Amino acid sequence: MRLSQLFIFFCRCLTFAALLLPSVPTHAAGVDLHAHLFMKSGLGPLFSGEFNDPLKAENWKSRFQSQINSEAVIRSGLDIIVVSLYAHPFLVWDRRNSIRRQLSQAADFVRQNPGWIIAKDPTSARKALSQKKQVLILSLEGASGILETDADIREFVEEGGIRIVTFFHLTDDSLGGAALLNGLRGIASPWALLKSMISGKTGTYGEYLNTGGITDTGLALFKKLLSRKVWIDLAHAPDLAWPVVLPILELSKQPLLVTHTSIREHLPMERTLSWPQVDFIAKSGGILGLMPSEEMLGKNSQSIQCLPDTSKNRPSPSSFIMQFLTLSSKLGDGHVMLGSDFNGGIYHLSPESVACSASFEEKGYWNLGQSAEVLRTIEKFSGYSVNSSKMAESFLNAWETAFNGSTSTQ
Repeated sequence: MRLSQLFIFFCRCLTFAALLLPSVPTHAAGVDLHAHLFMKSGLGPLFSGEFNDPLKAENWKSRFQSQINSEAVIRSGLDIIVVSLYAHPFLVWDRRNSIRRQLSQAADFVRQNPGWIIAKDPTSARKALSQKKQVLILSLEGASGILETDADIREFVEEGGIRIVTFFHLTDDSLGGAALLNGLRGIASPWALLKSMISGKTGTYGEYLNTGGITDTGLALFKKLLSRKVWIDLAHAPDLAWPVVLPILELSKQPLLVTHTSIREHLPMERTLSWPQVDFIAKSGGILGLMPSEEMLGKNSQSIQCLPDTSKNRPSPSSFIMQFLTLSSKLGDGHVMLGSDFNGGIYHLSPESVACSASFEEKGYWNLGQSAEVLRTIEKFSGYSVNSSKMAESFLNAWETAFNGSTSTQ
């Protein structure tokens, strides 16, 4: 082969490689505080698609088809993913074995992908990021039925590496109530909703509030988890639990963590955050994950157009962008992150809500691999600089405080 032919062949290879680059983020995409990587094990027959299979989801309205696989995790560009482990109380025969399988799947992923680690403490996470690696942190959604004994805590927390626990979840249980959902979703906790309707217990916006808070059994477990350096996630916590647990979290020096939520003023239901709750998070130096979901964002989820920054007729932003900017102004730059809840059985963002990027034109925001681009949409519309590195730093600072803080809960 002549030298000229070799040169042409080399140039063609470079061109082909360049065409592939846009599919892989060239920058970090920050933090996702709540993503279910291994939901097949958590939902059993209701869910379609294993972690190592091709994605089953078709668009932003896909609910119980996989929106995450190993390739999507890598393509996401995320510095940190909080992996939420979940086992449905009715669809899974043995909930503990379900969590064991998911822990094993996480371990398999990092073995096969040396650019990722499972971090069990903030120090190892910082070290990994400094080495240009990416981090998984293990979380458990719903303590009831999983963490019932000291042996459970030893297995799943001390040995298994779970470092975050979403203490309350969809239904009332022996540990306490669950933040009520509105509409048809309210049947997730039907008796609690009925009691609230009968009692007429409502909040500022007319939303029904659970009449239950945290039980004595729940409070004992709550304190025990804090003593094991577990960071407590208050997503799904009913309003009545907040005044009970806040002094305990403050005493243990835990910044407040709410991994996946939105603003109650936009979607009046107990599952979302009131402004006083947002203020508590801000005061504690806490962290919040905003859900990129049409059905969780409420009003003003309207179409947007990406216009030049010089335009004087910029349309109203989508609710996702507006809430991201509002919460960032209250909590501080880098303290609002994604709380995608991918594989959590919810709609995500329609093409109209993320119109600033061609990659969303047909399917919207429908899989974890688009995480970098959805944050760029905020920048393209508003001019607000989404500092991904600052997200990771804010998260690690808060986790470090929670992890190293006093374990006193008395």
